[in-house]
Amino acid sequence: MKKIPKAIIITSIIVLILFLSNLVFIVIENNLHTPIEFTSEKWNQDIWQRERMIDSLNSKYDFVSMKYDQIIELLGENGVSEDSGKDKMIYYTGKGTFIQPFLMIQFDEDGNVTETMVNSVNHEKSLFKWIANKIVLFMTK
Repeated sequence: MKKIPKAIIITSIIVLILFLSNLVFIVIENNLHTPIEFTSEKWNQDIWQRERMIDSLNSKYDFVSMKYDQIIELLGENGVSEDSGKDKMIYYTGKGTFIQPFLMIQFDEDGNVTETMVNSVNHEKSLFKWIANKIVLFMTK
């Protein structure tokens, strides 16, 4: 029986370890982004899980038809940025590495919602898409 060289055995073990670690990472990553059904209780219970509730929240509520007091009643004031006020509410929605994910709701002077924005790489209403749309609107004027 031929002896297998040490280099091949070590390389095979390294490749297997890399494969298994990537598999574990993919499973964990998919679990972290599994959507959660929105409820006010869940929203205020764990602010680090809010990002997973954004799609459910947006499908259940038409924010543009709401007022400031209704937003506070629905989402509360837990996990709100210091930059929030009567003109905008900024809700932290998860843990960010470089950029803190958030949901921002802007209001006019009468307290009516004028716009919502989600800062999350994983979301269709991301800040990056919002900025791109504003640039396009500005350049077409």
